[in-house]
Amino acid sequence: GDDTEIKEFGGGKLLLCTVPSARIDAAATYDAALTSVAAAATYAVIDQFNVGMFDGSTVKAAFWGTYPQTMDPAGANVASILSIPQNNEGLGYALRNIPANHCVMITNKNAMQGAALSATFEQAGEFEMGAAIGPFERAQLLLYAYQGLNANNLVYDLVKKNGATGTVGTVVQSLVEKAIEDKVITPGKKGPSGYTFYETKDPMLWNAYTAAGTMAATMVNCGAGRFAQAVSSTLLYFNDLLEHETGLPGCDYGRVMGVAVGFSFFSHSIYGGGGPGVFNGNHVVTRHAAGVGLPCIVAACALDAGTQMFSPEHTSKVYQDTFGKIPEFAQPIQHIAQGV
Repeated sequence: GDDTEIKEFGGGKLLLCTVPSARIDAAATYDAALTSVAAAATYAVIDQFNVGMFDGSTVKAAFWGTYPQTMDPAGANVASILSIPQNNEGLGYALRNIPANHCVMITNKNAMQGAALSATFEQAGEFEMGAAIGPFERAQLLLYAYQGLNANNLVYDLVKKNGATGTVGTVVQSLVEKAIEDKVITPGKKGPSGYTFYETKDPMLWNAYTAAGTMAATMVNCGAGRFAQAVSSTLLYFNDLLEHETGLPGCDYGRVMGVAVGFSFFSHSIYGGGGPGVFNGNHVVTRHAAGVGLPCIVAACALDAGTQMFSPEHTSKVYQDTFGKIPEFAQPIQHIAQGV
């Protein structure tokens, strides 16, 4: 009699549960979504099949995994897009704690849609972290619009112009040309060598342009090679080239380059602990950029043709088969546009 929803997928082998809003409204954290479903499923099986008291713990273990012996329900048959709060390494990081591969599979490996979904999570997280107060609200919304939602078709046009024969460097060139054309940046003083330093009266809008350019360069480079591994070097060198070309700061005022240096080491260099797809915006390596690093990683993993040790199909197939069936998740760009 409440607003609980249960949808079946995969011939009834998968259940997608929407928890009654009354439980969430009364909760202090989002734990209630996972715990309510796990407890209800356990109780339902015991009740339906008259499981005895000495076997009830086995049913409980099937749904809850190793919880509470472990902090998270490892091995459980319940899963949430959101990780448990204890895994959040700071205030407001819940929505930034979603691995790139989850976004890739939920959007059926569509690079533009995956980037939009990731940007939605990341920028909502930035709001929850307190990063979007006063004038900084406009800064985050511009980043979200231009990089995540393809405002003014900037990402799409840059990819279309450079997709066939372009490189990271030609995307830099195209972005600078577009920024000059749109009067976002203007030529300033000249150095002794003849080098032109560019100026901007709207550093927040310029930052949004650099974020869109970083996304486009990622799609062009990783799309050409069909490998996700190049995303870290693209994050670094697109912005390095951009700063040398204009004399203005790169994406997120240099923090994307900072992310890229550590990210290349941890994702596939000497350390080589995993592929880009297992990272999230909460990770110690990728958390520093203001929500503009992970959407590029998602786009790269969507364009990847199987180079990762941990493929999206390996880590996140169940999210495609459940959350990926919800139109708002699978095609966020269209539904966000309709919502506005």
